[in-house]
Amino acid sequence: MPSEAAAKEFKKSGSTSTKAEEERLKKEGKYYGPGEGPPLDDLFEIGVYSLYHGVGITESGKKVCWSIKGRDGYFETARMAVEAALAMSESGDERRHE
Repeated sequence: MPSEAAAKEFKKSGSTSTKAEEERLKKEGKYYGPGEGPPLDDLFEIGVYSLYHGVGITESGKKVCWSIKGRDGYFETARMAVEAALAMSESGDERRHE
């Protein structure tokens, strides 16, 4: 934990200013607006990834576990939704609830 003196010095330097951070990112070309983001290749280089885990237990007590690991959260979420839809469409009546 930093000392109080170190915290005060940090505050004086302006490092806590969100406006200063925004300006710095704009100068570096790394400030993104709503719906924007860095190129996927940049994310891959620094090791950004998404990880999803799921567990299901049937009425008979059978346990099913799954996980998906991928890079971009948007694409992996879309992939997970498509995979779930395909699994449900292929399973027919066995997945329908009364």
